[in-house]
Amino acid sequence: MKKSVIALALVAASVSASAAPVSTWYYGISTQWSSAGFTSGNGATSYNSRQIGWGGAGGSSLKIEDSPQRGWVATGGAAVDANDITHTNNVIWSDSATLSSGTMQVNLGLEAFPYLPPADVSLSYLFNFKFVETPNNGRCVWSNGNANNNCDDIFVFAGDTSKSFSYAGENYVASLGFDKNFIALSASDCGQFQFGAGCFALITDETAKTAGSMNLSVKSSTVPEPGTLALIGASLLGFAALRRRKTG
Repeated sequence: MKKSVIALALVAASVSASAAPVSTWYYGISTQWSSAGFTSGNGATSYNSRQIGWGGAGGSSLKIEDSPQRGWVATGGAAVDANDITHTNNVIWSDSATLSSGTMQVNLGLEAFPYLPPADVSLSYLFNFKFVETPNNGRCVWSNGNANNNCDDIFVFAGDTSKSFSYAGENYVASLGFDKNFIALSASDCGQFQFGAGCFALITDETAKTAGSMNLSVKSSTVPEPGTLALIGASLLGFAALRRRKTG
């Protein structure tokens, strides 16, 4: 009888061990501008992986900050800090070339803790963006349905915010969130920029600077297979039967 108890305990332990997800990850996340398009006009424009500028000297810009960001994220835990995007909105001449569109890429690396084979996880997220530099004449190029809208400049982006991956036989989802000054636009507002529902925006007053923050979360998406559940159930039933025999 003791051998049976030991055997059942080993079965239950092996099932639990094989089904245990990674609880903690060490992450490294970075964001870069991967393309930028401008309207025709005067004034210098600039573009590199960290910053996009337009309107010449003293003009406006979009800058990626706190990149790369590194730290620890728990599976199923609270979201952690990622990178920031700062929009500096300065007054520029009406005939200046301005930012109009482009792409933004977020690269994420995850390492299980404690380390388990296989190799580390690498994920990439791609976002398309549109930018509207509004004229300071009261005629808004876009509308958010607010009668008091003062034609603030707006940076709008859309893309796949979640990526699924497998590690050591378990399935996970790594998701990007957008908070602080980022706002989720309505489906109709997204449509004004030729995006489907689920776009985000950073809106900045004239002569102001606005920063929006990204965050990262990881959750397990593994569903136990019927065979695994049956094995666990059989083990529990076996324990119960042996206990009844011992007490009977």
